[in-house]
Parts: sequence; C-alpha cells; structure tokens
Amino acid sequence: MATGERHALSESSGLTGAPTSITASGVDGSEVTGTLIHTATNQANERDEVFVYVANQATVSGGFTFQVGGTDPNQHDISQGLDARQGLRQFAPGLTLASGTTLRAYADHALTTVTGVRIVGWVNRIAN
Repeated sequence: MATGERHALSESSGLTGAPTSITASGVDGSEVTGTLIHTATNQANERDEVFVYVANQATVSGGFTFQVGGTDPNQHDISQGLDARQGLRQFAPGLTLASGTTLRAYADHALTTVTGVRIVGWVNRIAN
C-alpha cells in the first residue's frame, strides 16, 4: 500500500508565499535556466506530486514559465500568462516528478523587476 507525506518545496523555507526572486526571461528568445523551485525525490520507491500556485502582485501583466526536467524551451517549458494583480493561480496541479527531476521557473522581465511574483506550494511524497 502506498503512503504519503506533505513536504515543502525543496527550495522553500515553508509554505508562506513570500515574494520569490526568479530568473528573467531571455529578451532574444534564447534558452533560459530558470530559478530552481523543487528537486524531486531520488529514492527508487518514491515520487513527488507537486502542487504550485503563483500570484502576480505587480501592476503589470506578463508571462510565467515552468521548466520540467530541463531547460530546452521546445521540450521542457510550460508557460501561462499572469494578469496584473492576479491572486493565486494553480500552475502545477499534482505534477508527478521522480528520479531527481527538477522544476524551475522564470518570468517576463517586467514581472521580475518589480518582485511581484509569489510562489506557494507543497509536495505530496508518495512511497510504494
């Protein structure tokens, strides 16, 4: 039977939703290495179900991107827009990661210059 425990994201000090300094997107469309948000468990019998919400406290809209397992935009990027002054929006609805897979994030330059992005999340670590 599988068992589970709730954990904070690996790069978080808790579930507080403090403003998060994240990498700005490349202005020339080049590959970007986002800020590390979480590294999944590397135990053979465990997997992480990752839940992440993002809020935009800034007065400008912009794009927000998660990178799952790498930084090649054609293979690893999942992007969505964030409206100005938007409250919590679910970005990772139980995304299952294992084997040390990384979750990174970056945002449009306009959002990163005003420290408007808040990331809140947790991990349900499932063991078989």
